[in-house]
Amino acid sequence: MNFLKQIKPLFFKKEKSIPLEEAVNAIDSQWHKVMDIEVIHLPELLQLNLQMINFSGMIPDRFPEMGVLELKNASVCGRNGWVMNREGYWIPELSWYGSNFNELSFSTEKHKLKKIKGSCLSICSDWSDTNYSHFLLDTLGRFELYRQAGFSIADVDFVYCPIPSLFAEILLKRLGIPISKCILPETGKAYQFERLIVPSFPGYRRVYPQWLVEFLRNEFTEKPAKKIRRLYIPRNTSRKISNEKELIPILEELGFEVFEPSIHMETPARFAEAEIVIGAHGAALANLAFCQPGTKVLELMPSDHIFPHWYSLSVAGKMEYSFIVGKSERERPFPKFGPSPYDFYIDSKIFEKALSELIS
Repeated sequence: MNFLKQIKPLFFKKEKSIPLEEAVNAIDSQWHKVMDIEVIHLPELLQLNLQMINFSGMIPDRFPEMGVLELKNASVCGRNGWVMNREGYWIPELSWYGSNFNELSFSTEKHKLKKIKGSCLSICSDWSDTNYSHFLLDTLGRFELYRQAGFSIADVDFVYCPIPSLFAEILLKRLGIPISKCILPETGKAYQFERLIVPSFPGYRRVYPQWLVEFLRNEFTEKPAKKIRRLYIPRNTSRKISNEKELIPILEELGFEVFEPSIHMETPARFAEAEIVIGAHGAALANLAFCQPGTKVLELMPSDHIFPHWYSLSVAGKMEYSFIVGKSERERPFPKFGPSPYDFYIDSKIFEKALSELIS
């Protein structure tokens, strides 16, 4: 890697930000539009128990215009890939937070900054270095916007990109991204490039567009696939289903297989073959993007963790989505931000009834 000398530290400051429109109109930048503003249409939720949920305020009425921004002498910093222009102003609309950047829990962060000759594509996104769903949907979605703008991997010297797992590395290689070109994001490190290319966030946080699902299906699954599987996706970390042992026999009697995506390399093919997918809210459900239209989805959602990720992804993929809310062991006060740490309980009678409706 052709480093120039290390220069003074880069201080990220939440308050020192610049709107995307202003960054786009700067003399030393160029904007490549890929997607027009798109109105979001989400159907009524199919709820299979009595507890009501409300996604009010989480789903906007439209997706913003999306594209790719070229910047001169700009910097990308840290494990979340935040972009700062040559004057040191953060462009939050290129991050997961978008216009909601005041939700950041800190205001200042110091980074060791190095200048690098050449050009770099940044497809890093918030939490994509450790969270599979952010990698699959946000990082790879950014790469598709880059391609749709008419660029190829040969147009850059480096790719600022996380590789959170062996499976992630396989997906990058399938897209033609050489691992040798990748710079791994690290906490406290930032890089300034002569030319930095940054795609938009691919959608809106927790809400996914149809083109994103079509891209992932086309790249990573074979067509046509027969729907021969009923999948149950367990969760083994925090936010588990506390009475899962009661539910597994019910599922197995109806022909469901317990499938753990994190330990399989054939995950896209398995989901493409799914007739029904059931699972607790978690990153593994990002694999719904590989399912075919018409696949039935039942999300088991903790009462302390009500978010529209897999509802919106299912709608984008033209799947039949439904959900059951289970009581969490504890409830955080509003406003709730980030993942809940609490396990939750699913009523087995409600669960059996929901299964009966899905299968019939």
